[in-house]
Amino acid sequence: MKRKLYLLLGIIAILTLTLIVFTACENGPDPRPEDKHEHSYKASVTAPTCTERGYTTYTCSCGDTYVDNYTDEPHDVHDGLCSMCGGAESTQGLKYMLNDDCKTYTVIGIGTCTTTDIVIGIYNNRNVTSIGDGAFVFCESLTSINIPDSVTSIGDNAF
Repeated sequence: MKRKLYLLLGIIAILTLTLIVFTACENGPDPRPEDKHEHSYKASVTAPTCTERGYTTYTCSCGDTYVDNYTDEPHDVHDGLCSMCGGAESTQGLKYMLNDDCKTYTVIGIGTCTTTDIVIGIYNNRNVTSIGDGAFVFCESLTSINIPDSVTSIGDNAF
């Protein structure tokens, strides 16, 4: 007798929970009319900068949000400086490799550069974020290298 009572109580509990879940869920089999809601999103645009992606945030009055429309803004270099962030253009002639993100570069060697004062910064209107292994290892005539904050990685034996 106790087994049947426990079984009956268990079935009632499961049915009650199922009923609560499906009536509260707008995607359930037959939501209550007050739960039906057509989203009305308002867009808020965050503009890209030289170093951060831009995006659009869509927000509904019910609190639902999502982010979409990611955009990148490369540097706007004129006369060796970016007009937006003030970053310096890299010294001409250095050798670069495009990174896996397809948005930043690594300086990998001296290339055809003949100057002794090197500036590492912006190349092809994109940030240089690393200096590769051995990039300047045999450059004994260098007197200075300006490395910006955008460089977050310096390889082994880079200098």
